[in-house]
Amino acid sequence: MAGGLLCTIVVLQFAHVIPWAGDEATYIGGRWTGVVIYVAAAGFFFAAGYAWLTVKPWASMITILAAIIGFFVPFISHMDGTDPRSSAIWPLVVAVLMLIMVFKPSTNRAMALAMSGQGTEKFVKKAPPAKPMS
Repeated sequence: MAGGLLCTIVVLQFAHVIPWAGDEATYIGGRWTGVVIYVAAAGFFFAAGYAWLTVKPWASMITILAAIIGFFVPFISHMDGTDPRSSAIWPLVVAVLMLIMVFKPSTNRAMALAMSGQGTEKFVKKAPPAKPMS
């Protein structure tokens, strides 16, 4: 979710809604290309966050895809001349942290436990008491 929020901030900066934090970023094709590309990246970041919060079986795969997109979108912006101190580079940092999280064995064990249902408490509905026979 943090990556999605950072991409949303960069989108607002490309659209000139809020001022840049650090140096202004550029993107191949102009500022509206940057808006569209960073919106798509934000969508993937938010989809990955949703998948982990709702324990979806595709959470790991969408996270890897979001991290790849979150890595290459700022990298292309950097290749176009964006200074590394610009806020457009922060989604790259989040993407690297996401990849580290996905490939940790403890993350995979926790996800497998959550998907099997063993980590949740199951409630049994009690039957109403039987009526005495007269």
